[in-house]
Amino acid sequence: MMKGYIYTLEVLMTISIIAVTAVFLFGSNPEKPQLGASLMKERSFSALKYMDNAGILKVQVANGTESAIEGEIAAILPVNYLFDAEICTYECNTANVPDNRSVIAVSYYVSVYRDDFLGRKVKMWTWTP
Repeated sequence: MMKGYIYTLEVLMTISIIAVTAVFLFGSNPEKPQLGASLMKERSFSALKYMDNAGILKVQVANGTESAIEGEIAAILPVNYLFDAEICTYECNTANVPDNRSVIAVSYYVSVYRDDFLGRKVKMWTWTP
């Protein structure tokens, strides 16, 4: 009779240990993904790709007109997105990018325009107010 009592206690302790371990392992809620940041990055890259497919981006990069690129991007992106675009080769100027915001950076490379090698990239920083 005593063996059955000890066996029952062992089973209850084992079940308790498994239950406590399961609570500690699976009890916390998972972190929510930052969908806003990934959506902002996707929209920024899609805007640059749309301009490249339309033939606008290569012309503006060859001419070096950042203001024209920014004007086209402003017409494509939602109005609550703030951004800065820069045409650069290696290092890009980040003077107009805010330090106190969460900023998403996208690089889009443009290599050739009318058989002329450009070898430049358009770096775009996007943030919300």
